[in-house]
Amino acid sequence: MFPGGGKKEAQDRAEAVSRRRNLAAAQVTDLDSALAEIRISTELDAPYYRPSELDSLKKLVERGQLMLDDLFKEVAQMTVSSVGERITEQEAYMLVQPALRIEAKAAEMRQQLQRATDLKKKLDRSRQNVDQSLDNVEKKRLNVDSALANARSVVEQMGLAHAEKYPETSAALLTSEREASAATQLIIAARQSNQRSVFHEALDLCQRADSMLDSAMTKLDSIKLAGKEFEKAAGEAEQTLQKALSRLQEVKNELDSLTPVIKIDPNTYLFDAIQRIGEARRATKANPPQDLTCYRLSVEALNLLEDGLQRAVQEANRFKELQANSRSLVQQLQQAVISLRVTINEKQAVPVRASEFYSKAKDARDRLVQINIDSLSLTELEELASSVSFALKLAERGLALLV
Repeated sequence: MFPGGGKKEAQDRAEAVSRRRNLAAAQVTDLDSALAEIRISTELDAPYYRPSELDSLKKLVERGQLMLDDLFKEVAQMTVSSVGERITEQEAYMLVQPALRIEAKAAEMRQQLQRATDLKKKLDRSRQNVDQSLDNVEKKRLNVDSALANARSVVEQMGLAHAEKYPETSAALLTSEREASAATQLIIAARQSNQRSVFHEALDLCQRADSMLDSAMTKLDSIKLAGKEFEKAAGEAEQTLQKALSRLQEVKNELDSLTPVIKIDPNTYLFDAIQRIGEARRATKANPPQDLTCYRLSVEALNLLEDGLQRAVQEANRFKELQANSRSLVQQLQQAVISLRVTINEKQAVPVRASEFYSKAKDARDRLVQINIDSLSLTELEELASSVSFALKLAERGLALLV
């Protein structure tokens, strides 16, 4: 008798255990084939990898081989104990354990092989990308050569005109020419490495050439920008200077209208702009004329003129605001002093402090009303407003004692 079921159940149980063990053994066989494929492809492609890259890949393969050897031992031990035609549940449990261990270790080895496969794909990608990298860097080299030709023309024109930025652009051109020449040599070396199937070296050379060409193009872009500024300055320098001179006169006239209000010399707001205009005029009279400097200073002068005018207008508005506020405060002080005097006259008994507040407020009122508000400066107006506010508080405190 078979505990846990009859003969049919015991036979089915034996067949299930046998299938599980056979599947486990088959997994090991599949892993053996997969590992052999990775090992062979690694040996064939070894010349194309860097030593450090090849060493990393070999370590993964060797680790996989150790795991495979362990699996073969597990399979050998499993086959020692055969499965009968009919087995009990206890026998089934014992006989299936080796298969379960093999499946667990096989899953771990598959992960190891996947890591090796991923690394090899990454390394192989460099070989696949070499041709594309060579094409890209060659296109960039052609673009740099075209930009160099244009830059030489620009720098030559700036040199003939003795432009202010000629030394800077000339140095940038020389450096970019050297970088382009070095990049060309690197590209030639990369092609030779590619022909020798040393793909990692070819990629390194392409990357170095690409970096040099980027550096050269950055300098050539700065030369191009300087050339545009030079052309613009040559055509607009004198015109911009005249515009700055005209605007200077207009701003002076506007400031003159504000002088009665702000009581400040208009030149205070125009000093920096006038200085820039003077420097721009000297630049035009240089031999040869420094058009770029003239244009730049004239533009700065125009901006400073607008800034100065805006500042003057703001201060004029501040003057008007303070003047109006001061007049209003003086009127309030007069009313408060009058109200305090009337209230004191109506009272039969007046506190001493109230009389003191009245006396101080009246003295301050008499002194402050004599001041000509229109003749005060901005600082004086602020001081007046503060004094009137203080006297007004005295009168209000006196009234508060009498209420």
